[in-house]
Amino acid sequence: MNDNLLELLKVEKIKAFKAKDTIKKDCINNVINSILYETKKNKANLLYEDEIRLLKKEISQQKETLESELQANRLESSVNTKNKIDILESYLPKQLTDSELEDIINSTIKESGIILTNQKQFGKLIPEILKKVGTKSDGSKINLILSKIINKI
Repeated sequence: MNDNLLELLKVEKIKAFKAKDTIKKDCINNVINSILYETKKNKANLLYEDEIRLLKKEISQQKETLESELQANRLESSVNTKNKIDILESYLPKQLTDSELEDIINSTIKESGIILTNQKQFGKLIPEILKKVGTKSDGSKINLILSKIINKI
């Protein structure tokens, strides 16, 4: 995957425009605008990890929209929103499988020497785990697997 998500998205937006794919063009444009806004706000170019974080934020917002549309029985809108989610997720780096993530978490637990007896100790482990997984997983998935590990103990 490209280390500059913004440039990749700009190219993809042009392709979507030429193909008259307004859904793809619009959802890519939202992410581009978020990246540009953050760049301007920080007065510096964003790191790849920050660009991915903004992409994940847009995906999360689309998932919330999808949930609302499904609850309101707005099926046509929900199909479009699902398409947007699929488009945006295609720009994420390959995500770790649950077993790969569990292996990383278990090795981090062993390396840290922390004995997990309750949820409070998550806070000590999460930063170390996030350093190892980078953009290849999200915090909610890490939390879910950590919970499973604690429940096994």
